Amino acid sequence: MEPWVLITLAAAAVQTLRFMLQKGLRATGLSTGGATYARFVFAAPLAGAALAALLLARGEALPALRPAFWLWAMAGGLAQIVATLATVALFATRAFAVGIASPRPRCCWSPPSRR
Repeated sequence: MEPWVLITLAAAAVQTLRFMLQKGLRATGLSTGGATYARFVFAAPLAGAALAALLLARGEALPALRPAFWLWAMAGGLAQIVATLATVALFATRAFAVGIASPRPRCCWSPPSRR
């Protein structure tokens, strides 16, 4: 089996574990915003440490970044936060599996009418 398949499966497993942990946070009475905030507060130092380790291992400095980069990074970050808020909100409706597995979650489309 090729390495990318194993890496993809591991990433999916870790993502599911992370969502389960966020669901547990939500179950303790934390708001949707609080559970989402906890994810990003926990992840920020890990991302910074990973960047520092990469730069140190390569012996390079952080490259000069243009303003357009920061605009795209902020747009991507905002999209990630909104998507995480939507996913955590699904926990309250007990539609976790549907929200994760469905290519068109219920929050974004209307089910077809039955005839």
